[in-house]
Amino acid sequence: MPIRQYPSSIVEKLAKKLPLFINGSNPLKLSIFNKKITILRKDLLKEMRRNSLIKIEEGDMPDHIINTVISQSHLMPISVYSQPILWNYDYAFRTFTLPDILILADGLGTEYERQQHKTQVVNPGNFYKDGSFFSIRPLKNEITMHKI
Repeated sequence: MPIRQYPSSIVEKLAKKLPLFINGSNPLKLSIFNKKITILRKDLLKEMRRNSLIKIEEGDMPDHIINTVISQSHLMPISVYSQPILWNYDYAFRTFTLPDILILADGLGTEYERQQHKTQVVNPGNFYKDGSFFSIRPLKNEITMHKI
C-alpha cells in the first residue's frame, strides 16, 4: 500500500468508452466543488480484527472502524509489523485535514453511512453481492444509497 493507478495500456479501451473515467490510485483523494473526498479500497475490517486484542461485536464494527480511522488521522491504523509501510508514500494515508466525505470500501459487506467530526463516512457495500451503491451530490451535501 499505496497502490498506483493501472497502466494506461490496460484501461485505454475503458477510458475511450467512458469519457468521465478516472484511473486513480488507492487511496484516491479528490476535490470536487470545494469538497474533499477520500476513497480507500482496503479490507480494514479483516486487518483490524486480526490485530485486535478485544473482540468487536458485529453491530459495533462500522463505528469501531470509523472511530479508529478518524481519531488516528490515518487510513491504515494498523501496526507496522502487520502492514509494512513505504515511508516515502505514507503521506497518502494521512488525514490530518479530515475530508468532507470518506469512502471506506472495506470487506464489511453491508452499506453504512455515519457522520463524525464533520466528516461523512460511507461504505457502499458489495455491489457484486447485493447491487448496492451510492450517489454523491457535493453541492447539496447529500449522499444517497441505492440498490438495483
